[in-house]
This record gives sequence, structure tokens and C-alpha cells, in this order.
Amino acid sequence: MKLGSIPLLGHDTCTNCSLHRTRTHVVPGYGNLNARLVFVGEAPGREEDESGRPFVGKAGLVLRGVLTGMGIEPEACFFTNTYHCRPPRNQINSPAVRESPCPKIWLPAELARLKHRKVVVALGATACDHFTLGKGRLMRDRVRMDDYKGQHPDGYWVVGAYHPSYLMRLGLERGSREGNIALVSFVASMQ
Repeated sequence: MKLGSIPLLGHDTCTNCSLHRTRTHVVPGYGNLNARLVFVGEAPGREEDESGRPFVGKAGLVLRGVLTGMGIEPEACFFTNTYHCRPPRNQINSPAVRESPCPKIWLPAELARLKHRKVVVALGATACDHFTLGKGRLMRDRVRMDDYKGQHPDGYWVVGAYHPSYLMRLGLERGSREGNIALVSFVASMQ
């Protein structure tokens, strides 16, 4: 099992948008370079920006715990984000994020280098919107996460799922009913 990031020429020094001004590190994808299962989140958070690795904060711990509970080794997966620089104050819907060409440049380049990918799990509305599959913007059309699946033109399957941070906001860590329902939906979407 070969773990690592995919080197992309110019990725670490990218200044294509204003997000480079507030980042500490570019956060490329990381994981098993022969992964068949790829998780795409929204953007790096504080812990990811500091470490330069995706899904190392609380949401990443929740995701890895869910995967382990399903019998999937996190080390067998690849983790990345739609955006590779942390947005100011983690505001995904800011003008700085909307102007960024990152989802059109770096994410497709990463996915193209993962030759064995079979399924991409788009975590959250931002990632699902990137992989619209002709369904329109996820939130505008009120497409439910567990209804969001289809084959990408590049041949792999895309499945929408709740972002682990959303599960945490619903109270998954406190065992709330809403958190547990969202967790069941998350697990079902990956079955």
C-alpha cells in the first residue's frame, strides 16, 4: 500500500486566486495512491491548513471512525478536497472561494492520476455541486444527499454523502437523534 500525496507541477506555489494569501499550506490530497475509494470534501480547515494534510481534524476523525466501523480501512482510501487552500474564516461561500479555479484545475488533475479509482464520495454540498452530473446545483434543487449518485463522464461513480462536520453539527458526538439519522444515511449512501 503506497501512501502519499500526488505531486502536481505548481500546486504548492499556486497563486491563481486570492486564497493563497491566507493559507499556511496548500493541502493536496493524501492517502493510498492505488485507492479505489476516494473521498472529496469541501476545503481544508484549521488543522488541515496547519499540517498540509486533508481530514486530520475532528471531521476527519469522525470519517475514519465511520469507515473503520464499516470494515473499510482508511489507509486503503484517498482523501482530498474540492478546494486545496483554506478559505478565510472557513467561509465556503465567500467571493474568494467562488473565484477560485482550484476545482477546475487541481482536483481533476488529482483524480486523473488516481488510476484505480472506482467510486468518489462527494462529502457535502460544495463537493456535490462540483460533481453535478447534470442535476443542477445541489442546494437549489433540494436533491437529497443519499439520492445523489451517478456515473461521471470520466468513468468513475460519484456518490453524495453528508460531510462529517455536518454530522457533528447535528450532534453525532452527543448521540442526538438527528446525528444518528444522518449517520445512518451517510453509511447507507456508501453501501
